[in-house]
Amino acid sequence: MWYVYMLMHLVGLVGYSLLLRKSLIAKADKWAQATIMQTAIAVPILLAALVIRPDLGSFNIHQWFLAILIAIFTILLHWTNVMAVARLEAGTYSILYNTRLFFVTILGIVFLGEKIVPLQLLGGVLIFLAVFVVRQRGPKHLTRTGLAWGLMAALTISILNIFEKKLVLQVGFFKDMLAVSLLATPVMWAMLFARGGRIPFSYLKQRETIIFMVLRAISAYGFILAFSVGLLSVTSYISGLSVVVIMILGALWLDERDHPREKIVATTLAAVGLTVILLSKII
Repeated sequence: MWYVYMLMHLVGLVGYSLLLRKSLIAKADKWAQATIMQTAIAVPILLAALVIRPDLGSFNIHQWFLAILIAIFTILLHWTNVMAVARLEAGTYSILYNTRLFFVTILGIVFLGEKIVPLQLLGGVLIFLAVFVVRQRGPKHLTRTGLAWGLMAALTISILNIFEKKLVLQVGFFKDMLAVSLLATPVMWAMLFARGGRIPFSYLKQRETIIFMVLRAISAYGFILAFSVGLLSVTSYISGLSVVVIMILGALWLDERDHPREKIVATTLAAVGLTVILLSKII
């Protein structure tokens, strides 16, 4: 089943990344897109809760505090994602997003007392080099701003993973996802309305919007299911290699074809860095 789950994740990740970039190029409202992504993740778990009816009353104060922190970082992740993708080409952002593996390594060493593994650090450095090598068209100041937002997104998901790991070990995946969905999703919709934004129902019924939401959901759940039945290190490695597919499809579908040499070098560095990080975990 790992192969099925991994295929779900990869198809979802590549698809929603390209569709998000396409919509933001067309000047779609950024917070609306962020809200739609969170809603797409929340809907399946909320529907499942109607059948399973889990008891969230078993949460203690510490666990609710963790859930609130996770919800905050989930909202921040969606926002930093859209702010970065609005300024960076799909392939460029996918390279940058892989720096999360380096941040996770550092945070694991600092906060979880994990051992320092030189190969992991080397892999992270190679991915960082890819960030500095890659080029894209457009004003340099816009790219620099996008890089800053992208690094914030990578750091945010790294911190989010630390908190999620703690809560999932205590209450299980289902209760964790349900609690966070109940906290984060209404807040994002409330903030959307408070900002004067809105998402017309007709927009939610559009074929491309439905596909986008489905892809976002299967990307998230496919990844979680994949590492639940297989090695997290291998799952993360294969997920990271989606950068190659996104770079190619970005060039073909979104016409992101400028600076091909730098993009090939950067993609290669990112792939090698990912491979080094994988080797550090299985050797």
